[in-house]
Amino acid sequence: MTAIERVIATARAEIGYIEKATNYITTFGLGVAMKMTNQPMGGYGAGCTQSAGYYRAVGRFHKSNPQPGDQIFFTKDGGKSMYHTGLVEKVSGGRVYTIEGNTSSAPGVVPNGGMVRNKSYSINYAQIGGYGTPD
Repeated sequence: MTAIERVIATARAEIGYIEKATNYITTFGLGVAMKMTNQPMGGYGAGCTQSAGYYRAVGRFHKSNPQPGDQIFFTKDGGKSMYHTGLVEKVSGGRVYTIEGNTSSAPGVVPNGGMVRNKSYSINYAQIGGYGTPD
């Protein structure tokens, strides 16, 4: 199983999980996860805008052609800031399919929803701010 397949499988297994107090880190462990997402150790807890900035700083942020395993970022201001994020599971039929934490099963972007859900958006959805490709 590739690294991307492992991450997506872990995320799929979490669909329906309701938020509770835990710091459990899955799949690769904290150190590897931080390196893959281009974040410095001690930087965890960064907001969505800063996380997108980590990808920009290493040339791994893009606004088109999402791939499975990419981190998707959502914006309300054309990409100046990001307010929600998720994992690209697949792209098919003009839609991007995601698995997102801290959302709900309601359609559209729902930040602070308290659970892990799978969702989909038109590839041209105006609130997609871009994608970060982990290393």
